[in-house]
Parts: sequence; structure tokens; C-alpha cells
Amino acid sequence: MGAKILLVEDDTDLSRIFTLILTRAGYSVVLAENGAEGLEIASRVIFDLIITDKMMPVMDGNQLVKELSKLPNPPGVIMLTAALGEVEPNPIIKEVCYKPVTFPRLIELVRNALG
Repeated sequence: MGAKILLVEDDTDLSRIFTLILTRAGYSVVLAENGAEGLEIASRVIFDLIITDKMMPVMDGNQLVKELSKLPNPPGVIMLTAALGEVEPNPIIKEVCYKPVTFPRLIELVRNALG
């Protein structure tokens, strides 16, 4: 299996589709429904990359990134958003992408972020 990715997305339909696409592309995917759950998982499991939505209940993507950046050796992050201005700059953010995102673009973003 390829890189291990944490997908933090509150839209269950979208998370299922993204998981299918990423898994077919050879990645291992773990799901979290919101930022708080994503942070809890990321604090005990090492990931190569985190893909997160910006707008979520409980803890949004900006707060998640802020908390992730406090971890030792935090993974890179791809932030999915409806508006670029909503994303707070942080060095662990490797890519920012407007939603909706096409499947080829999602795979391209992942490959770029993983370097």
C-alpha cells in the first residue's frame, strides 16, 4: 500500500467517494468526521498526509491545522475549501484546493503534497 492518508471530511458521501478514489490510486485512507476526531487520530497514528475540509462542525480545518502543527513532525496538509480567503496560512499546508475538486486533480494534489 502507498502513503497513509487521513481524510477529515464531514460530508459522508464525499468522504466515501474520496476514499474510493484514493484507495484505487494505491493509498491507505483513514476517515475522520470532523477536526476534533481528526486531531485525536493524528495524535496517535503517523500519517504521510492529511486532507481536510475547511468548514466542519466541532473543529474546523483552520483550527485542526493549527493543532496539528504543534505535533512533533506534523504531516503535510491539503486543505479543501469553498473560498481561498478562509484558509489561515500555516507552513504544514502543502496545497489549498477549491471545492468541488475533480478526481484527477485530487490525485495530482496528493502526489504534489507527498513530493
